Amino acid sequence: MKHFTLLFLLFVSIQSVFSQTDKKAGTSYSQIIEAPAPDPVITEIVKNIDIARDNNDVVSKLYWEGKLNEITKPQIIKETTGVFNFKRGEENQGASQIINLSTITGNKIVANAISRERVHGDIYAAVGVYGTNTLPDTLKIFRSSDNGITFNLLLKYTNPSLAIHNNSIDIEAVSNGDSSYAFVTMTYTSTGTSNSAILRVRQDGHMESGIILLSNATKKYTNIRITSDNARFTTTTYIYISATLDSTGGGTRRLKSKLLRVLNPFSSGLSVTSSYQQPVTGQYGYGFSGAVPDSAKFETDIAYVSSTESASTLCTVTIASGVPNEFNNGRSLYFTKDANLGAFAPILFFATTPVSLKESPRFAATGYMDNSAVVISRSLFDGNDWDPLYAYTQDITIGAPVFDYGYVQPSASITMGVSVAANYRAKGSYLFAFSEKFDQISGNIYIRPFKGGQLGAQSTMVMVNNIAATTTLGLPDVGFRNVNDDSCLVIWSGSQGMGSYVSGGCSGPVIGIHPSNTLAERYHLSQNYPNPFNPTTNINYEIPAREFVTLKIYDVLGMEVMELVNEIQQAGNHSATFDAKSLPSGTYFYKLSTDKFSDVKKMVVVK
Repeated sequence: MKHFTLLFLLFVSIQSVFSQTDKKAGTSYSQIIEAPAPDPVITEIVKNIDIARDNNDVVSKLYWEGKLNEITKPQIIKETTGVFNFKRGEENQGASQIINLSTITGNKIVANAISRERVHGDIYAAVGVYGTNTLPDTLKIFRSSDNGITFNLLLKYTNPSLAIHNNSIDIEAVSNGDSSYAFVTMTYTSTGTSNSAILRVRQDGHMESGIILLSNATKKYTNIRITSDNARFTTTTYIYISATLDSTGGGTRRLKSKLLRVLNPFSSGLSVTSSYQQPVTGQYGYGFSGAVPDSAKFETDIAYVSSTESASTLCTVTIASGVPNEFNNGRSLYFTKDANLGAFAPILFFATTPVSLKESPRFAATGYMDNSAVVISRSLFDGNDWDPLYAYTQDITIGAPVFDYGYVQPSASITMGVSVAANYRAKGSYLFAFSEKFDQISGNIYIRPFKGGQLGAQSTMVMVNNIAATTTLGLPDVGFRNVNDDSCLVIWSGSQGMGSYVSGGCSGPVIGIHPSNTLAERYHLSQNYPNPFNPTTNINYEIPAREFVTLKIYDVLGMEVMELVNEIQQAGNHSATFDAKSLPSGTYFYKLSTDKFSDVKKMVVVK
């Protein structure tokens, strides 16, 4: 970490570039800290893993994963048994009298999170329900299959001493094509020890399992965040988890980043694999170089980018403060990016947006055929004036990305919480949410779209709460739903954290619900899943405009064997099922055609 003293002096010299007299947008040019030379062996193995995953070739995937493990020798953390006493859903919550607002629970909330999986459009919400001073907290996981109008409780977990940390829950909803799943991370205290856990539940409330990142009096995992590459892969999805290791040795406190992967998220036995760790410090990307005070903060979030059908980049962003000579004392964004599944040392770089203290970074990317990424954080402009500040790059995969930055809402109000969501597979499409405090216990929740690097007009910023919202507990988390032109979704809590609510819609009442159709911005034909298959498989595709579409199946001789689609279709994401029960085993091709687009992909029937 010898770089940071030098970098701090550099920051001091360039601070005058950024005006602190008003809140203007601008451009930040990032600088590389470290760019390790790639390992050709690991690079080739990772390439083979991705090819196998693209083809849904599980046998080859497992083979090459084994080869990678032989080299990297990761730690495997298996499912924690005998600890999680899950209970099935025992309550359902319906829409309130206000059509645009769903009440999940009226209890006091300590944390909220929400996520939509892209295949079926199921929406999952994870809520940390406060017990009392003497009773434990409870984690509840809900699912909505009607675009957030109603939520059904799938699973809940508690133990006699569970205390969920404030605003410490994150969630990633994924699909293997047949079923959807929720993966939930949370940091909590139990029997006096701070832990972090990774939990999973399927759409029917089964396949429940959990992993604890075991902690003790001198080592604890905090700030656990989650993402996936489900925007690109389906049956062979990986789940990625970032966390902060807060450890104490000999009276010295240290903070460093960690990265974990769930390689087989749909298997019965859940396990996570550790990723690259720097040989001396044991960190994945960043860490303070020496002892840190109790007041120091180290916060990281994670996002996945796939710029082409053959490229993957895993990125993290870190804001660290409390040690003046390191990380510009919380005034800059520190990134990692890695094209090797976290198996090798990542590239490190930083970007200096307005030179102000920042907290609570939230990171998002659309995940497929798009290089863009965006970070939002709380930024201290002056005195006690915190604002929601974004930093956006059109291409995070280049050597030193360029970031455009600006304020989501440049007001004098105090921003308490921030959130950003990417609309998976919708190029450059994001949604911001933030909460603003208007007195000691109450505030308002706002959303604002962000597309193609541009904030939506001021008129598109909508206040989503009809009652006073929280200022500290159950801060907002934003997401998307499958509703054309009205796809916004945000979960939030009432004043003093009382009640968990979901607001649906960007501008008004819930209208135009199309559960399996979202707006598309391009033509794209996806690889079928499963593949190989017997006898049925699903074929997904996207069209950006209303037009005549055909989807046909051909054998290896080029003879048409079946027509799945032959009609005018609306713009959006579409899915067709191919049943090959009447056909012999072998290789087949499917072709999508419109007036402006044509593409062919291969699939295999195995009987």
